Amino acid sequence: MNTVFAWIGTFISVFVISLYRALLIQCLWNWFATKAFGLHSIGYINTLGLMMIFSTIKPTSKPLSNDYAIKTILLALDFIVPHERLAEFKKSIEELNKGLLGELGMMVIGEFCGITFTFFIAAYLSTLA
Repeated sequence: MNTVFAWIGTFISVFVISLYRALLIQCLWNWFATKAFGLHSIGYINTLGLMMIFSTIKPTSKPLSNDYAIKTILLALDFIVPHERLAEFKKSIEELNKGLLGELGMMVIGEFCGITFTFFIAAYLSTLA
């Protein structure tokens, strides 16, 4: 059950990061594109719509981690043994899945920090423009 809550929490985190990214894109557009290209400013809802358009056009992203697939395969190869080690194999896979959730969490935190850093640099640059 904890795994389900962890996945739901990760999904919600990624959703919130997307909303935060839309705010950054809106600010970048309004600070720089309007002045550089003489374009109109855009609102938050329009920014979300543009993000949806571009996310459907861009190619799909690569898997979260190739290491996860490799570790799973190597782990399976280690356990291609008699039936009495099946419980041990399942336990090892569960531990590996716990690591995947941690990796997802770190990815979300990294995205948040990257967006925040970009936002502050852009805000500073907009005062110079």
